[in-house]
Amino acid sequence: MHAINTMCEELEILANVRMDTTDQHVDVSEFRVKKDAKDIKNFLNGFHPFPEINKILSIVSGVVGGNNINCHKAYEVGITSMFKMIGQTFNNIKLKRSEKVRIGLLCSPACTNCQSQSCSNVIDEDSCDIEEETADSSSVEQFMDIQPEEEKAKK
Repeated sequence: MHAINTMCEELEILANVRMDTTDQHVDVSEFRVKKDAKDIKNFLNGFHPFPEINKILSIVSGVVGGNNINCHKAYEVGITSMFKMIGQTFNNIKLKRSEKVRIGLLCSPACTNCQSQSCSNVIDEDSCDIEEETADSSSVEQFMDIQPEEEKAKK
């Protein structure tokens, strides 16, 4: 890609035409770049995409992580496990559950089936009845301009 960029720059010099001065590329004009930067700054001042909370939260699903997860310490858990594997053959490697990364995607403290005791790392979603505890979705609704069903019905 660098070679193509260099060729384009040399063609601009040869033709005495700059990409940012032609009518075809108004999006890269100095005024437009400054205006876009100002618009983004104004948008981010009024909208906080990542609310400050004291819990581990899945950005995708909004599920709040409990005390049983340790995915935020995956690097440390991995290093510890690697040191325990040194000098062992593959057949002899055994890791305890406490030495594994627990992501808790399918089970949460709000699980009515196990309260995160026995199915914290299950793969079968049907065996875990989750009532998800979710974060405040007002920031997502504000960003996507989503209206609750009650307000849509009023209109």
